[in-house]
Amino acid sequence: MTKEINSAVKEIANKLTNSQRPLILMGGGIRQLEDSAILDWINSSGIPVAVTWSGANLCGKLKNYYGVVGQFGRPTANSALHESDFAIALGSRLPNTVTGGNKSLLKNKIVHVDVDPQELKLSRDSMGSLPILSDTQVFLRNFSEVLDSSDLISSDRWRVWRNLLNVRQISEMAALESAQDKAPAGFANSHSAVSAFLGDAKAPDILVIDGGGTALYSGFQAAPLNKFSRVVSLNAISSMGTAPGQMIGSLKASSSGRVIGLIGDGSFVMALNALPSIASEPRALLIVISNGGYLAIRHTQERFLGRRFLGTWTSDSEKLPSVRELAGSLGFNYIQYSQSETPGIQSVMDRFEQTSRATILEIFTDLHQPPLWSATLKLDTKTQRLSPLPLSSMDYLGRESND
Repeated sequence: MTKEINSAVKEIANKLTNSQRPLILMGGGIRQLEDSAILDWINSSGIPVAVTWSGANLCGKLKNYYGVVGQFGRPTANSALHESDFAIALGSRLPNTVTGGNKSLLKNKIVHVDVDPQELKLSRDSMGSLPILSDTQVFLRNFSEVLDSSDLISSDRWRVWRNLLNVRQISEMAALESAQDKAPAGFANSHSAVSAFLGDAKAPDILVIDGGGTALYSGFQAAPLNKFSRVVSLNAISSMGTAPGQMIGSLKASSSGRVIGLIGDGSFVMALNALPSIASEPRALLIVISNGGYLAIRHTQERFLGRRFLGTWTSDSEKLPSVRELAGSLGFNYIQYSQSETPGIQSVMDRFEQTSRATILEIFTDLHQPPLWSATLKLDTKTQRLSPLPLSSMDYLGRESND
C-alpha cells in the first residue's frame, strides 16, 4: 500500500465511522471485478450498493444491491445516492446523467476513486469530492484490510438504512405491477411487462440492453438486472440498434443460459443486418417494444420542444416496418403480447423454451406511456401554467436544482 493511499484509506475509514447512510457506487471502471475476496467483503460489509449502467454487469454478484442510478435508473437507487451521507464512487466519471443536475445534493460527501486525474479534478471542483487516484480494485483491497482490522464493519451496522431502501424497493415493484392496470385495451405497459417476462431469469442468462432511447428510457428500468450473470449495454442514444450485434458476441462467449435482448421498435429497424446471425440460435430471445417508434425522443420533443415532433414516426406519413413480417422472413419464431391478448406471459415463456429457433417477442405498448422516471412540472406564478423543468435544472428525485 502506498503512503498516499494508506493515508486516504484511514481518512475514509474515519468518515465511514460517523456515517448513517453510506453507499458504494460502482461504475464501468470496475466492471471487470472478479476478485472473490473483494466481492465477499463488499457483500459482508452491509453497505448498500448501486451501479451505473456501465457497471450493471456486476449487479448479479452483489448482495445489498439497490439498482442503477441516473437518468435511466431506478427511483430507489437514485434516492440512495442523493440521500446518502457518505458515498464511495468506484470507476465512474460521475456525469450529470448519473448524478443529476442538482450537484448540491452531493456536495462534500463523495469519495471518488478513479485512474483518470482529469475526471477526479472535475468531480472535486463541482461537488467537493475527495479524489483518490488509484486502481479501484487496489483501493478496495487496501480499504477492506484496514476496516477488517477494526471494529467498524458489522452486518447490522447500517440495518436501518437498508430497511428504508428495502421498503422503497417494495413500493417501486408494487408500482410496476399496478402500472399494467392503467394500460389501454390492446396494449401492455412496458414497465410491468418487461419486469414480468424477465422475472424468471436464471444465473446463466445474459441480458443485452440496446443503447437506444426506448430501451433505457421507457420500460427497461424495470428489468431485474441482478438475476442475470451479465448485463451488456452501450448507454448512449447514438448506439441505437446495437443489441442484436452484442447478442452475437454474448452467444459465442457463453455455452449455456439464454441471451435476452431488449430493444425498441425504432432501433430494431436499424439492426436488420445483424438479425440473420442469431436467427438459428434457440437460446436467443429478442424482446421488441412496439410503441410507434422513438418514444424517448417523442417524450423529449413533447416536454421540452413545444410538441414539435421532428424525425419521429408519429410526425411522418411513413410507418415502421412490421416486426412480425420481418421476423418471419428472417426465420425467427415470432410471438406477440399485449394486455388483452393470449398467450399470457407464462405461456409465452413456455413456447420460447420449446422452440428450436431464435424468438422475437413483440410487446405492444401504449404510444403515450410515460417514462418510469418523469420530469417535474413547475408552476409559473405569472401565467399560472405548468411547464416541465429542463433536465439540466433538476435532479432525478424531481427537485429543482439550486446550483
